[in-house]
Amino acid sequence: MTDRAADPSRFPITLKLAVFDLDGTLKAAQSPYHFVHRALGVDAEAAQIHLRYQRGDLDYTEWGQQEIGLWRGLPVEKLRSIVRAIPYLPGALCFVRRLKAAGVTVALVSAGFGVHVELCAAELSVDVTICNHVEVTGGRLTGELLGDVGNGNKGRLVRELQARNGVSCAATLAAGDTLADVQMFSEAAVSVAVAPAEPAVAEAADLLLPDGNWARAWELIEVIRPGWLPARKAR
Repeated sequence: MTDRAADPSRFPITLKLAVFDLDGTLKAAQSPYHFVHRALGVDAEAAQIHLRYQRGDLDYTEWGQQEIGLWRGLPVEKLRSIVRAIPYLPGALCFVRRLKAAGVTVALVSAGFGVHVELCAAELSVDVTICNHVEVTGGRLTGELLGDVGNGNKGRLVRELQARNGVSCAATLAAGDTLADVQMFSEAAVSVAVAPAEPAVAEAADLLLPDGNWARAWELIEVIRPGWLPARKAR
């Protein structure tokens, strides 16, 4: 893990902006796409598409379009009911709600799709969501995927959030679980790796939650950066 947190001069008194990946970071399923594929019984077809992407036969956009094409005609309410079943990781809801109660701006930057991300944003009272979207016409999916979040651009999206909110790197927390999220880590004063599959993700972070349990995250951040987390706002 990085030792960037060792220099207290880089940090302000309190955290102002917290940016989270969603899938595998706050919610248990690492990919909502794979979760839906399994629920619809098209995981074998999706696996073939993913193999073609890994071989370089498809670029990032083509891969996403072909996977979402497997859902063409699905009622959006059916999709919503499927993803609603994805559980949050232990302690994740409490951690985010505690940040919100302290006045921190919370953002979700996810390569997932809006139907799921917006459900979570409502449950968590998130301030900002940046994600991809499945196109819906007449209450059904057209099979089109809009957006390219996760295509090597998460770091830039965090910088744009910081500029929009007048927040520096030193007042930013970022959390994620994949190599795509390491780009966010480099834009944050404190970074949290959540049960990452790749060792490089853990090595890039200031804090590792190896089992994906957020229950002690607040306490652990206080240890590496005393006084950085804000107190709950008085009502």
